[in-house]
Amino acid sequence: MATLTASENYVSLVVRAAAAIFGGEHYYFDPPNHAAPGEWTFPRSGAFPALQRRFLEQMRQLFGASIADWRPNGGSVCEQAVMMAACRRGDGLVEMAHADGGHFGTGELAQRLGIQTFTFPMLGDLIDVDRTIELIERNSHIQLALIQPSHTRRPQPIDELAATLPQHVTIAVDVSHTAGLIAGGVMPQPLQQGAHILTFTTHKTMPGPNKGVIAFADRDHPLAEKVWQTVCPKLQSNSHPECLPGLVLALQELATYGREYAEQTIANARTLARTLDDADLAVAGMEYGGTCNHQVHVVIGAADVSHWLANERLPLCGIRSNSVVIPGTGGAFGLRLGTQALTRRGLGEGEFAELGGMLARAVRGTAEARVIRSEVADLLASYPLFPLQFSFDRFDEDADVRQLLAEMLR
Repeated sequence: MATLTASENYVSLVVRAAAAIFGGEHYYFDPPNHAAPGEWTFPRSGAFPALQRRFLEQMRQLFGASIADWRPNGGSVCEQAVMMAACRRGDGLVEMAHADGGHFGTGELAQRLGIQTFTFPMLGDLIDVDRTIELIERNSHIQLALIQPSHTRRPQPIDELAATLPQHVTIAVDVSHTAGLIAGGVMPQPLQQGAHILTFTTHKTMPGPNKGVIAFADRDHPLAEKVWQTVCPKLQSNSHPECLPGLVLALQELATYGREYAEQTIANARTLARTLDDADLAVAGMEYGGTCNHQVHVVIGAADVSHWLANERLPLCGIRSNSVVIPGTGGAFGLRLGTQALTRRGLGEGEFAELGGMLARAVRGTAEARVIRSEVADLLASYPLFPLQFSFDRFDEDADVRQLLAEMLR
C-alpha cells in the first residue's frame, strides 16, 4: 500500500537490526547528566554510556540542544514529564486545542492533577501571539506554554512568543512531526528561537525506532533534573535501552542525508498539494502552497464521510491515510497526508503527481477501487523497501557506517 500517513516512516535495515545488538541488557536508567548510584542503578556494560555520549553530541549538532534525554518511551511521556515538572496543583498551562492541530491527552491529565488548562488563541492555523500575551497577563498562574502541533502545515511563531512571554513561563515545543525536517536544516530550530524545551517522537519524519526525546537549550535549566526524575522511574520503569543503538544510527542517517531527504520530502508534499488542488479537491493552505512541511490536508467536511474515506474507501484503493480535524477550518474534518515515508522509498515529485491523481479519483469515486489499487501497486513496484533511500541500507559500501557498527559491537 502507499503509506501516506503523516505519523509513520520506513526504518532502514541497519536501524532495525541495531535493536538486537544489546538484546540482553534491558535496564539502563542513567539520566543525561551524572547521577549518584541508587536503588534504580544497574551496572553498565560500557557500551551504553558511550552511545549516550554520541547521542548527546548528535542532539547538539542537529537540534542545538545543550542536554537531552533519550529514555522516554513515546511522545506522551515527554509531554507529561514536562508538564509534571513545570506545574503543580493550582498552576496553569496553555496548549494548542485539538481542533487547531494540537495533540490530545496532556490537557485531560493536567485537569486530573488540578492544573488548569487554557488553549492558545489562533489566527487561522497560527498561534495569535498578541492574544496569547493577553491571556497569560490575565492568568498569571500559567507556568507552561505547551506548543504541540500534531497536525499543522507550517511552523508556529516560536520566536515571537519567546520574545514576549513573561520570564516565568516555560516554553516547550513538541516537534514529533517535523524533527527530521528540523534536523535536515529546512525548518526553524525551536531551541535557537527561544524555546526552553524540545520534545519529539523518533518515528515520523525522523526515521528511527519508536522512542521519545526531551531536550533543553540550557543544561542547567531548573526543570531539567525534575524532568529526568519524572521520566524514570516515575512515569516508566523501563526505558528500552535496546533502542538506543538504532536511535543513534537514525540520527546519523539524518546527519548524513538529512538536508537532501528533508528538501525532497517538502517538495513532494507541495507537488501532492498542487496536484490535488488542480483536481478540484479542497486543499487547506493553498495560499502558501498547501504546506511548509510534510503534511497535506484535504478538507472533506463531515466527520463520518472523512472517516469512511480514510478507513474504508482508500484502503481498498491501496492508500493509507487518516482522518482528522483540519486546522484553520472551524472544525471541518479531512484527510491528513504525509510524504516522508514514500520519499524514503525513493518517490520523487513526478511519482507524487501520479499518486495524487490516483488519490483524487479514489476520493471522488470516479474509478473502481481495484483499478486504483492495481495502479498504486504498479507505481510502488519500482520502489522497494530495501534498500531505502537516504539511509545506511548499503552499509557494506559505507566505511563510516562500518566503523560505527564496529564501535557498537566491540
